[in-house]
Amino acid sequence: MATFLIDGLTVIDLKISELIVLTFGLPATTPSAFFSTNLVANLAALLGVTTDQIRRVNIVSANNNT
Repeated sequence: MATFLIDGLTVIDLKISELIVLTFGLPATTPSAFFSTNLVANLAALLGVTTDQIRRVNIVSANNNT
């Protein structure tokens, strides 16, 4: 969401893009590419940790009887 307060002849050129721009040494990428291609490596690079520190867990509800 963007909010602007303009006065007079002020022109605002707003461009919206579906890119995640990270300044952590990673190239710009789309959300779907970030979360589907090399997710562990992407998260590790984003957080500044090694890939062996990233774990994938399966969260199961306590009410789940299956």
